[in-house]
Amino acid sequence: MKFIYPFLFVVLVVSVTGCESENDSNPDSSSDNFPFQFVSDSFQYEGFNYPDDWDAVAVSSYVEMSDADDENEGNQGFSEEPYRYRFVFGREANTNEVPTEEIDAFNEKSTKEQKTIRQHYYHTYHEHYATLHISSDSFLKNLSDLEGVDTLEVNKHEVLVMNQQNEWVINAQINNAYYELLVKNEAVVTDKEDLQELLKIILP
Repeated sequence: MKFIYPFLFVVLVVSVTGCESENDSNPDSSSDNFPFQFVSDSFQYEGFNYPDDWDAVAVSSYVEMSDADDENEGNQGFSEEPYRYRFVFGREANTNEVPTEEIDAFNEKSTKEQKTIRQHYYHTYHEHYATLHISSDSFLKNLSDLEGVDTLEVNKHEVLVMNQQNEWVINAQINNAYYELLVKNEAVVTDKEDLQELLKIILP
């Protein structure tokens, strides 16, 4: 069974195929601190890296619901600080068909519908290599509760790994942060040795 993480609404999913253009409507990727500028300064984690031939094609976060608004019954409040970030890696298209206005509209719609996801960056892409979740409180899929899980030592950290249908799921608790990585078929990581070398790059 594959672990499938939710993406944006249909317009963003359909735009994965893309077409060529000279304009990029999502200029945040030009920052020297990309994609880390989207992470709150108060979020505690040890950073990460990714291979030179991967592109960070999407960044989103999740906030917790807070007490409802007493003056507007039925309206749920949200915390100011995210508890989880999601980074998607792939091969970006030559053009980005998702302008920042579309991301703003998605976030506004999410808030009105009382959903906790907030999209910060999205670039149209062709291949999906991996998705990295970093959380302050838990794993989405806790591998320690499952059978068929192996353990690797990576950068002096104990890492739980599981292979499912030629895709890899990784759990690593590093200090106060929970790193959860899904490595897709397109990344062409065929065995645990290849996976360990990849994790040496990604994990702090």
